[in-house]
Amino acid sequence: MSTIQSPPPPNAATAIPAFSTSAREAFEDFLKNSSSRYRISREKRTNIISWVKDNSREPKTQFDYSQRHRALEGFRYDAERDLLLALASENWPKERQVVVEEEIFRVVEQEHLLSKHA
Repeated sequence: MSTIQSPPPPNAATAIPAFSTSAREAFEDFLKNSSSRYRISREKRTNIISWVKDNSREPKTQFDYSQRHRALEGFRYDAERDLLLALASENWPKERQVVVEEEIFRVVEQEHLLSKHA
């Protein structure tokens, strides 16, 4: 006689969606219709990381000078964990992990599930 084992518990972060499709669409619409200087694209994250990793690189345009200055003054890159971190400031006393705009909803959903709100 064999015993039946229960299946392993599902990974809460990937097992089920925490929000409906309409909630996702509403969130995406909100992001499109409201601007924020704190949101960055994947491309901008890559550019910031390149400035932080190679601060001896010479900027070619005024935009590059500005972006390099902001990158060096406001960010740190953890290459081991591939994390871009916004440095602590007056408004934010701790470092914060940078999440690209395309990943915001996924991170919110994951945190919602992990906090057992779903």
